[in-house]
Amino acid sequence: MKRSVQHDGSTIVKDTIQQVKDSQVSQNLLMVMIFIGAVAVGWFGYRALFLASPPNVAVNETFQSDDLRVTLRIDELLVGDRSIEVQLNDSSGRAVDADAVRLRVSMVEMNMGNTLIEAERIGKGRYQLRGPLFTMGGNWTVEIMVERANQPTATVSKTFFVTLP
Repeated sequence: MKRSVQHDGSTIVKDTIQQVKDSQVSQNLLMVMIFIGAVAVGWFGYRALFLASPPNVAVNETFQSDDLRVTLRIDELLVGDRSIEVQLNDSSGRAVDADAVRLRVSMVEMNMGNTLIEAERIGKGRYQLRGPLFTMGGNWTVEIMVERANQPTATVSKTFFVTLP
């Protein structure tokens, strides 16, 4: 048995217009989904490449500030009690003492205030502090300020990604 369907011209035009609209809506929805995915990949990629450090690793980085080399050592990038050491050397590598070495620790994503801590001198050009510096996971900036007689304050900073233990 054969069925025959008859359409007048306006029905065919209406059906065609509806199919085109449905197709455009699907294409627009697909474009929005692709855009959201690209933004998410870009955001997390940016954070991984430029803000974060590999988790659960020790830090041993050296920064130059005029004639002063400042080496920062952090035992692990984990929440909880941490041990941080700062080593100061001049441009020829000799240890340099400072009047004060202070660290400011602040979380990037959340305003938790700034924690300013004075490091204890443990040797020629070596300073240390211990304690609960990172209170939650996320990106943290560690700023080191070195005060020396008759010198401007030397300041270096770096952002690290801290994880839960």
